[in-house]
Amino acid sequence: FRNHAVLAEQALMPIEALEYTAKIIRHQNEQVDGNGFPDGLKGPGIPLGSRILKVVIEFNQHLGGITTGKQETITSTIKYMRNFESSKFDAAVLAEYLSLLDGKRAKVALDNEQFIKTAYLKSNMVVARDLHNHDGILLLSKNTSLTKDLINKLKHYEQRNQMELLVPVKTDKVLINEG
Repeated sequence: FRNHAVLAEQALMPIEALEYTAKIIRHQNEQVDGNGFPDGLKGPGIPLGSRILKVVIEFNQHLGGITTGKQETITSTIKYMRNFESSKFDAAVLAEYLSLLDGKRAKVALDNEQFIKTAYLKSNMVVARDLHNHDGILLLSKNTSLTKDLINKLKHYEQRNQMELLVPVKTDKVLINEG
């Protein structure tokens, strides 16, 4: 996981027009207090695009339950984000992002895809995109309808490999009410 942003940067480096984009992606896990990775950049030393990306990604991950294992509310997500203001997140970027939600806090539209831990998968959920393991081996194909047997195989795979999978599944575009 700690290398995914660096690998993405390396994949984009040969494309000159994406040089700045590659830099933004590389530093998406930096924290303004310097405790992030891969380079431990601090404050304004982190590209602005990376600071923005950090806020957006973490907001969506927390709201979708990736950080807690359960669907969160907008209120709990905002509280979570504010707890890390000026440590993980650039305070000005966070304030601006949250201001975009102001007046729209009652509802937030989620994309038609969510990453779900295997413990929360249900039969008939449909895989939103190909799922590969860390070696690039295909575990599930896009549009596969999950069955109890497939879900159990994924859980056994996690146990054997001592890892946790997040499975991209299709969801209807839904509105989550604040609560």
